[in-house]
Amino acid sequence: VGGLLCLGLLVVVFFGSRLAPHNPYLLVGVEKVNGTYMGPPFAPSARFPWGTDALGRDLLSLILLGAQQTFLLATVAVAARMAVGIVLGAIAGWRRGSVVDRAIVGLAQVITPFPILLLAMLIILAVGIRQGVLPFVVGLCVVGWGELAQFVRAEVITLKSRPFVESARAIGAEPPRLIAAHLLPHLTPSLIALVAIEFSGVLMLLGEL
Repeated sequence: VGGLLCLGLLVVVFFGSRLAPHNPYLLVGVEKVNGTYMGPPFAPSARFPWGTDALGRDLLSLILLGAQQTFLLATVAVAARMAVGIVLGAIAGWRRGSVVDRAIVGLAQVITPFPILLLAMLIILAVGIRQGVLPFVVGLCVVGWGELAQFVRAEVITLKSRPFVESARAIGAEPPRLIAAHLLPHLTPSLIALVAIEFSGVLMLLGEL
């Protein structure tokens, strides 16, 4: 059932603009309903299955097109959030106990308990809500990287002492290569699950915003 739901959502995301029955930006000012001329919003009918908004735009077409834009925004936000969380978490875990580690963990612990919706709103307004997609990507990235960084840090600390890491270090592998080639592949299964969780969280936060 979950797979069918995801498949249906992907069809809407990739083909939503083609499935839209009307131009979502078309404004309908006057419509004849049951012999009477009326203005928007219009109730659901054969022409507008889900009705229209106050400007006369078809809601079904708007939602089908909006799903594509929302999916793209959520994908970019999750990718940015994962990149920040993984990089900072790996650095903190590799340099455990250092000033850098304490700074990253301290910043994550400050951001994590802060109300997510309120912090995202403040960041979006600070960057400029009229700047398009960028403020939302920045806001959604900043409010979500703390938990990811702490998870990656804990995993890196655990894996750092494993024999395969010590062996790679003994033959001269540098820290960037050790992290990228030996540690991150072992985190991939957990990170895939986290991507799904983060994606749903970003979509919920977008709906609230």
